[in-house]
Amino acid sequence: MTGKLATDAAKAYTFLIGLVPIIFVVAVFFAPMNYAITSSEVMVKRLGPNIVVPIGDIYDVQSLKRKELGLLPLRVFGVGGFCGSYGYFWSSRLGLFKAYITNTRTLILIKYSDNKKILLSSGKPQEFLDTVAHARNP
Repeated sequence: MTGKLATDAAKAYTFLIGLVPIIFVVAVFFAPMNYAITSSEVMVKRLGPNIVVPIGDIYDVQSLKRKELGLLPLRVFGVGGFCGSYGYFWSSRLGLFKAYITNTRTLILIKYSDNKKILLSSGKPQEFLDTVAHARNP
């Protein structure tokens, strides 16, 4: 019986060790790499499918401090910490929102159609806000 137990344990360890690289590749595939703002859209660039928010759907863009998210933002479905934080999150002050952030010190909140919210981070938040404002009101 111990031989079967050892074989089953070896299979489980092999499976888990094989799972780690798959999780890594999937996480990198969906991680935010960069942002692009054009006259028609704000785009979160990723190795996987990009996230696109049409400029015409945006009704508010603002800079946020980390503490303005509320006491403890909860990850509903997503990744937190590895290659950034991205996916669906919930906070007491914002409710449900999507996040694609790599730096929690420079947060940008975009509110768009049907009260949807997306939280981004930018190395130059004021430049990001100015560019979106210019695209919204040329």
